[in-house]
Amino acid sequence: MGAQSPKQPHEVDEGQPVLRPGDIYSIPLDHPVIVISREELNRGDYVLVVPVTSGKFESRKDLENCVPFSPGEFGFEKHCVAQAEMVSWLFKTDLDLEHGRMGRLTDEALGEVVEAVGYVMGAKCRLNPPEKTEAQSPAAMG
Repeated sequence: MGAQSPKQPHEVDEGQPVLRPGDIYSIPLDHPVIVISREELNRGDYVLVVPVTSGKFESRKDLENCVPFSPGEFGFEKHCVAQAEMVSWLFKTDLDLEHGRMGRLTDEALGEVVEAVGYVMGAKCRLNPPEKTEAQSPAAMG
């Protein structure tokens, strides 16, 4: 995939990196993965990820188990797809945390990846909207 774009630092909480759903990191051999597990679960030793590949883009881009991305989107340099059928877990130490994340998906793009994972399982999966903090509530803005 050639992750040449500048890496983004990740947030740190109590000395541990904060990994959020939609974060994109490299793993060995410069292979990007998208973190899809919930933030509170990512505080442990493992994360749930969907790998991204630029291989066979033309034949994969329209498959329901794949989500296509264009160069320049979310830090990707080539046309590529998230392969939902390859969802897996990794040790957090397998992620290139030292260099930071490559990018982060929008909620809409992450929702497409979650829906593709659901397709693989024969389930209707959707991304839950982020919970509003008190500062984001209409009463606090009023």
